This record gives sequence, structure tokens and C-alpha cells, in this order.
Amino acid sequence: MNISEFLNYNSSCPVCGGPLTLFLRARKNSLWKGERSKPNGYFFKQFLIKNEKIGEDESFILDVEGEKFNFQTNTAALRQAMKTWQFFFFFICNEKAIIKEWNEYKIQAYDACYARDSTYLELMPALTETEDIKWELSPVDKFVTNINKSEVFTLHERSNPEVEKNYILKLNYEAKSTKLFYYTATPEQAKDTSFEPNIFEKEMPLPPVRPNFDLESRDKLINRLDSWILMS
Repeated sequence: MNISEFLNYNSSCPVCGGPLTLFLRARKNSLWKGERSKPNGYFFKQFLIKNEKIGEDESFILDVEGEKFNFQTNTAALRQAMKTWQFFFFFICNEKAIIKEWNEYKIQAYDACYARDSTYLELMPALTETEDIKWELSPVDKFVTNINKSEVFTLHERSNPEVEKNYILKLNYEAKSTKLFYYTATPEQAKDTSFEPNIFEKEMPLPPVRPNFDLESRDKLINRLDSWILMS
């Protein structure tokens, strides 16, 4: 998967069907939230993790045309800063799952529903006749062939009103591995922010086919996950 394919892979959550939001995280810098401004364009502003050297009103637009990427900034200072960035993109279903911790953040998988992220990328400037930045985006690790680094799916099974079953499935395409996390909670425990569940964890190879979370296939998927847990 290349960069353009990563950005256009899916715009809705495979678990709940809701819209996904695009973020850009610059290494040792700030977190940027992208809002789709046109079919192949995003408008970015700083979000949650902010850099003091970058003003609140500074922003940029990313246009994607096939394998061509055009960054337009609203200040020269931001344009200069972006030349030094190494960053990755990630999509998430529920942005409220992004929690700030000092000058970093974590994503709470329970609330995220779904997320996927890219490998680290860097900007390779091209000559232009305007002040717009025309870049080639390239992986920092030149040996990476799949830009899609990982996907995380969270599934809550509530058929029993007394117990909620929670499955978190992480597909790591770089390590070619799958991790399953599973735990149960009562409705009261699920609301308790201090609750520390007893989490079952199992590591497996990547599945030959991406999990199908369609409602018609969901029961079969849950039965398969339960069988993995029972056999461990």
C-alpha cells in the first residue's frame, strides 16, 4: 500500500460505519487534525498537542492528486518548519479517545472503535514557480513497502446485560502479527475510570483475510475470537 492508497483506503469505520477523522502527528512537534475540504483535500490545524512556536492561526492544506501531494501553508514560518518534519498519519473513528498526557497523547482503544496509522514519512521538496510547497512524500525507512503500519478494531459485545465482552484486535503489518486483547466488565465497572480489568492477551500471525465486522458476519467473528481464547 502506498501513501495515496493509505489516505483513500477507507473513509468510514469498518466496525460501526461512522466517519473517520484524519490526523497528522509530527515527531517532537504537534498533532494536527485534518478536516476534508474537498474530495481529495484536507485542511489542518493544531489539535490537543500544540507547539508554542507555531501560532494558533497557522494552518495548512493537503491536496492529494494520485501520487502528487501539494501542501499550502498560510505562513512562511510554518512552511519553513514543515521542511524538517518527520510524521505519520492516522485515522480514527472517535477522536474523543485521544487523551492528552503532558506533551504527548494516548489513544484509549475502548473508546476509539477503530484506528489505523501509517509508518513515519518525510517531505521531499520539489522545485515550484510559486510559494506553494509541492512535495514527494517518502517513508523515512526506505525499505518499507506497506505504508499502512497497523489497524486496531474494538468490538463490544453486549448480548448479556450483566456482562460486557470487549475484544480489541490489533493487526501490525510491519511485524506481520496480530494481537488479541479481551476482557469482561459489568456496566458499573465499564463506567469506572479507575477500573483495571484482567486482560487476556494472545499473539498470532496476520490473518489471510482482513476481519469482517459487517453485522451479518459479526457473530461468526465473535465465535472465532472466543475459540481462540478458549484454546489458549
